[in-house]
Amino acid sequence: MTRRDGRPTIVLFDIDGTLIRSAGIGRSSLERALEIERGWSAALEGVILDGRTDPLIVSDAFAAHGEALSRGTFERVAARYTQCLEAAFTSFDEGRVLPGVFELLDLLDREPRLAVGLVTGNIEAAAKLKLEHFGLGERFTFGAYGSDGAERAALVELACQRSGLCGREPWVLVIGDTPSDVAAAKACGASSVAVATGHLYGAAELAASEPSCLLDDLSDPRPILELLELSLTAPRSNPL
Repeated sequence: MTRRDGRPTIVLFDIDGTLIRSAGIGRSSLERALEIERGWSAALEGVILDGRTDPLIVSDAFAAHGEALSRGTFERVAARYTQCLEAAFTSFDEGRVLPGVFELLDLLDREPRLAVGLVTGNIEAAAKLKLEHFGLGERFTFGAYGSDGAERAALVELACQRSGLCGREPWVLVIGDTPSDVAAAKACGASSVAVATGHLYGAAELAASEPSCLLDDLSDPRPILELLELSLTAPRSNPL
């Protein structure tokens, strides 16, 4: 990848379904946290998790029980969830890093003006536990998380601010496994790669969201590298 106009680039990865498959440990740990805090059994039954932030997921669980979720209550549930997730990981031997992830990150790490971060619906503590468990904990130096806010588009903007590159007019690419990731990228004027490795959305549904690029998985990095190089030579249209 060449960088003909010298512009820095920000690449933002989702976690669940994009970097890793964690065999439902996050869902089961959050349900356990809600059971301890509120006495609700199977509190996430019927709640969609894919592509959504933890505050929205917990808010849906509360709404299903006729309650509104305050910020303070969410923070208590989040702290309990972190405890439950950490405990669950002590005996967890399922899940995996998805194909091509390590290799793609190695390639991106070689680019001196490219910043690689996270934009995820996970609260920060849960995101770090998941990444550390799967050997990805040292690969990302910044990010935005569900603990920062409920709306994904706002998290994309926040992650870009935290990269330290926004004042230098970077080009931004969001990589995720749901239409919500694509929509958040579009809302910020960023480009997107949709990867069909998630639990809920297949290639046809992802294609309907009109990402910049659609991949079955990340095992072949060439389409992403080509997209990044094209971004550096095309007329500037990305406002972040």
